[in-house]
Amino acid sequence: MTYTSPKGERTSTETAYLTDDVLARPNLTVVTGAQATKILFDTQSESDQKRIRASGVEVARGAGQPRRHVFAKKEVILS
Repeated sequence: MTYTSPKGERTSTETAYLTDDVLARPNLTVVTGAQATKILFDTQSESDQKRIRASGVEVARGAGQPRRHVFAKKEVILS
């Protein structure tokens, strides 16, 4: 996908949305060169019902590298 800047220049989605201000946010972690291998779920009991929600992601960074579990405080977004 390409994006046209206000100056009329074509740019990538990464350049358009991941600006220095966005990347400096303390509540955002951008991981590149990794593959999400599994979505991690938590089960919470609410009254008489169980609530299942995504709580994190298992990530592989390359062959032979250990897989890591990354947990979210609020929400999990994969793209």
